[in-house]
Amino acid sequence: MQIPFSLLFSVLINFFNGIFQFNYTTLWQNLLLLLVAIIVTSIGAAMTVNMKLVPNPADGLAQAVGDLLNKGLGFGKNTIDLFSVATTCGIGLLFTGNVVAIGLGTLIAMIGVGRCIALFNFVFKKKMDEVSGLVNYEVEVEVAQTN
Repeated sequence: MQIPFSLLFSVLINFFNGIFQFNYTTLWQNLLLLLVAIIVTSIGAAMTVNMKLVPNPADGLAQAVGDLLNKGLGFGKNTIDLFSVATTCGIGLLFTGNVVAIGLGTLIAMIGVGRCIALFNFVFKKKMDEVSGLVNYEVEVEVAQTN
């Protein structure tokens, strides 16, 4: 399922890139666009994982880390992003002597995506589970596994 979803999302990304041509030059415009991107990305990741759809590998890993630490998806995402940024900083320092490819936007996204996922799940996860019927399904699976 990963391949068809990846192809579909690639087509959608190319479509919207053709429609929206962003050429912002001021910091506040770029930060506003980043904020919108963080919110939309967070909602998409949370909904994909919550609805038991095929998550992209990074979101699946964040879910696994969050479950392993007995925390939510948002905390798992923050953990993975912090590890990724720290690794990038370490590699940059090792090979160039400088931190490369890490800017203000990266740091804001590193914190923001996980926190937005946690906020979205805090507000909407219970209702999403009820509407989708996943609450009853998970209870039935747990009962079947114990019997």
